Amino acid sequence: MPPLIAFVLAAAWFVALLFQLGDLTAQRLDLVDAREAVPARRGPAIFWGVPLGSLLLVGILFGLDRGVRVAIEEGDVVRGSLLALALASLAAGGASVGAVFVRRRMPSEFAVLLAEVRARRGSRITAAELAELHSRYARLETWHAPPRDRSPRPLAALATRRGIPTYLGLAALVAIVVAVTTGGLEPAYLLVGVLMPVVSSVLAVLARRASIEAARTWHRVHETQRVEIARIIAELDRRAAKGVAGLSDRVSRALQILREQQG
Repeated sequence: MPPLIAFVLAAAWFVALLFQLGDLTAQRLDLVDAREAVPARRGPAIFWGVPLGSLLLVGILFGLDRGVRVAIEEGDVVRGSLLALALASLAAGGASVGAVFVRRRMPSEFAVLLAEVRARRGSRITAAELAELHSRYARLETWHAPPRDRSPRPLAALATRRGIPTYLGLAALVAIVVAVTTGGLEPAYLLVGVLMPVVSSVLAVLARRASIEAARTWHRVHETQRVEIARIIAELDRRAAKGVAGLSDRVSRALQILREQQG
């Protein structure tokens, strides 16, 4: 029983480790996107793409190994070949879906609104359209807030959801120690057990630091975009007010001419 528990905990830690790698990769790419001020972010897609792609690859390799064993050891070449072909098709389909998913980006609302108000500069705008721009800008103003002052200290990273893989690694280490003590596992497995929480702790700290830096960088980018949006909307307000005033003057002059002609 202790070896089985150790195996289950190690498998759970491995899955959590894949999500840690996805998290770290996503945060690093998000930081790159923030520094380049790209109009759309790709972090969320990468977060899910890395672990799911890795699990798909592990499943395919396991299935291919099974297909080869069926073809060679059991002598059933047709069954083994069909199994290998099915897994190859699954790999191609999964890779295609994964490639499309990973390339997806989440558009920044600040960038979208900024592009729209820039496009409005050279065109006529109605009062309803201007009111809608004001409403969307007000929503962004409410949402836009300085990032929380999160501590980059290692212990702070382990106190969040990023610390879950570390705790799984510690549980797996305890189970391995028990299994080795009872003779269920070789002592060499202790080294693997010790590496589990250590590796997860390092990844958690790196991901948290990258996340904090990315959040601060995005805040600066959004602040710059917010200022430009406010300036352009103010210009649109002045142009709309001037246009209305000019129309009023023309109407007044037309009425005065009409009265003079009638008089």
